[in-house]
Amino acid sequence: MENGHSLLWASVKVRNDKEVVLVAVRERFAKYALQYASQELRNDKEVVLEAVRINGRAFGMASQELRGDKEVVLEAVRINGLSLRHASEELRSDKEVVLEAVRQNRRALHYASDKLSEHPLLQETSVQSNKLAVQGSVSPVCSVLILKLSEPSIFFRAALGLGGSEICGYIASGATIGDLASELSNHMSGTPIYMLLPGQVQPLSPFLVQLPLRDVCV
Repeated sequence: MENGHSLLWASVKVRNDKEVVLVAVRERFAKYALQYASQELRNDKEVVLEAVRINGRAFGMASQELRGDKEVVLEAVRINGLSLRHASEELRSDKEVVLEAVRQNRRALHYASDKLSEHPLLQETSVQSNKLAVQGSVSPVCSVLILKLSEPSIFFRAALGLGGSEICGYIASGATIGDLASELSNHMSGTPIYMLLPGQVQPLSPFLVQLPLRDVCV
């Protein structure tokens, strides 16, 4: 199939053929391929995920049910933050979804719920400086091996990436979780990271960036 527009002239049977539609949404104009697919396939999670990975704007053609699916919405806003406008009311009130949308496009905050539009950690400057990744994103893991308070500083040792090199250094004792995340991110090309603290197996939430680092020293 040459591009998504081809489905416009396809039969009802073809528009409801999952294999054909999957090929179409992987080609150019994925938005239109999903638009002309059957209602059943616009409610098919696999089809919609394929479409939004090619073109975030395709999300606007997804079923109402999938507009309320967090995995699908996160995939869409990571490609096109303005796709937040098509998300369910519940997910426009989800901090992780809105954070990812604003990371991709600062104007996405306009489509967040009223209760989140003024959230301090979702404003453009805060989002740009926040280097903690949202779960589900493709981001490197940095494991903090040692955090030791030694006034007026905190000593840290961390492994960069899985099985990666180790670095160590000092950071001001008044630093926050976000400050350390930024320091480690600088060694990973500035990309958001998953940061694990000593003894923990779950990465820190990006909404913990203001927590004083001294509070988690061991």
